[in-house]
Amino acid sequence: MFLLRLNSKGMANNKYWYDKAWNKGAGTSNGMPNCTCFCVGEINEQANQEKALSLFNPPYQSGGAFPDAKYWYDQWKGKKGSEPKIGGVCVWDGTNGHVAYVLETKDAGSKGAWVKVCQSNYKGVYFEVKEYYVKVGKITDGVGLRYIGCVYNDVRDMRVNRDEDHLQVKVLTDSLNVRVTPNGAVYSGRRCPKGIYNIYDRIKAGDYMWAQLDKDCWIALNDKDGWTKTYEIQDCEVRYRSLMNAYTILSEKYSELALKYERETGKKP
Repeated sequence: MFLLRLNSKGMANNKYWYDKAWNKGAGTSNGMPNCTCFCVGEINEQANQEKALSLFNPPYQSGGAFPDAKYWYDQWKGKKGSEPKIGGVCVWDGTNGHVAYVLETKDAGSKGAWVKVCQSNYKGVYFEVKEYYVKVGKITDGVGLRYIGCVYNDVRDMRVNRDEDHLQVKVLTDSLNVRVTPNGAVYSGRRCPKGIYNIYDRIKAGDYMWAQLDKDCWIALNDKDGWTKTYEIQDCEVRYRSLMNAYTILSEKYSELALKYERETGKKP
């Protein structure tokens, strides 16, 4: 399950970054705010299990920490490639290299790919969200290192297409909290990415109606605040009438254009 993290809320002393039973970099020279320790924590948090350990080929660094960032691409067991993907980790070369967890991505033509990443920095900022243009073999502005590629972590993006046969919600902001239960605790500081989601259950709690997007994943339907737009399942008769009205309008428009074309060209369309 992919959920967007846009700030450091819930990260301090979190087991995914600070417990060596979950993150081999914790408590070593490779620990926080090192970028590798941070990305390992992101991978484990998404899976809610110690998953990252199974994704690398040995050897690890002394003390059992994960490889320097520049070795991630070569030592990654799973799928990898030039194209950044949500839930994957972008890898840069250099003295020690750099890695960053991918939150959003889209094609940028000759520039390569635009990515939004969350990252931490050795002897620097513990958490930040950045946007870059990445292209294999080229120096990335803002990073100052050569982009190697992206290693892929199988994470399910819950966003779907619009479907009138399903109860759905469109999230219109990047600041919507994800809760473990309706009106309950925030899911480790995460946010729900913009997009359309299927709703599997709804419960009224506190000031809002809450929608279940997945197991232990609830968001408030803040339609009145403009944060979300809820799509109800439409009645078949209502949908039929709507489609017939649209068909009538298009047919009349077509007739007008066809008559104009015939007058101007002397030919039937």
